[in-house]
Amino acid sequence: MALSRDLQIKRQEGVLAAYPVKTATEIFKGSMVCIDTNGYALPAVDTSGYFFAGIASEYVNNTGANGAKWVSVYRTGLFELPASSITQAHVGDIMYVVNDGEFDETTPANSIVCGRLQKYISATRGVLDISFGTAIGASYAATAVSVADAGNYFEVGATTAEAVLQEIGAELAIYNKGVVFPWAVTLGDGTALTKFSAAPTPGYAQINTSKEVVLKHAKHATPSEAAALFVLPDDLDGTAAVEFHIMGLVDGTDTPTITTEVYVGFNDTNCGGATTEMTAGANTMNEEYVSIAHGDIPDAGPAPLTVLFNPTDGELANDNCYIYGMWLEYTKKKA
Repeated sequence: MALSRDLQIKRQEGVLAAYPVKTATEIFKGSMVCIDTNGYALPAVDTSGYFFAGIASEYVNNTGANGAKWVSVYRTGLFELPASSITQAHVGDIMYVVNDGEFDETTPANSIVCGRLQKYISATRGVLDISFGTAIGASYAATAVSVADAGNYFEVGATTAEAVLQEIGAELAIYNKGVVFPWAVTLGDGTALTKFSAAPTPGYAQINTSKEVVLKHAKHATPSEAAALFVLPDDLDGTAAVEFHIMGLVDGTDTPTITTEVYVGFNDTNCGGATTEMTAGANTMNEEYVSIAHGDIPDAGPAPLTVLFNPTDGELANDNCYIYGMWLEYTKKKA
């Protein structure tokens, strides 16, 4: 309970501490000492659940039961000890238990910290400041921290904190993307789109028994353009490219690209281009896109953007091209 008067306390410097020794255990003076999961001292070893206690100040050989003898260890100080493969660049870095007579900057497996490298002497010898190691009191993760995803919120295989953070970062990157759908879709000259009649003019058509409504470009050497007007929003990051995406299919063997003209704002010059080739096949849905360089995008929105598009001249010789949808993808400003 909370104090209501002065408390007479016992104080120690904390340089030395004593621990009961594990049964049938020999600890050499000057060796590194760990505490096992049952609370008993033993020569330092890279074992899960153990923690570094310090440097043995004496020799102890416990031939009796657990705790029949105790060992006194130094909990603080600078100690010159053998190392595995350190370099001058590791000064100040965290060091890990290899065994009771050796440390290293690379954790063998279980990341039991024994201190920081205070001085480099050679690749196999250095001065260790053990205070950091004894203060941790448990194993310390050098790299991957395991996680238990009881709710199955993350991808299979995301079993470490690092993997989970990667997935969260990827999700945030997705949410940093914005999508804009067209405000209007017309023929290239602004004439209203109507039901498809004949090539080369595109128009709306209903196909298949499922009554899908599409924008149809029928086979023709020079299909006419359609136009889509978008409004880039005010959270636009003008330092990143904008992508015009189009989804559609070809009902035969033709593999056309989609040619685009892109105009941003009023009286702009064309900054469009052509997509990669669509894959042929009536059951093969394609998503193609054209990237509009950030140099052609205003620093911030809102801003109008018009895209004129058609199957590239000479590439739709035998089949029909059906456009199911189109949209812009842009990067949002960072908060």
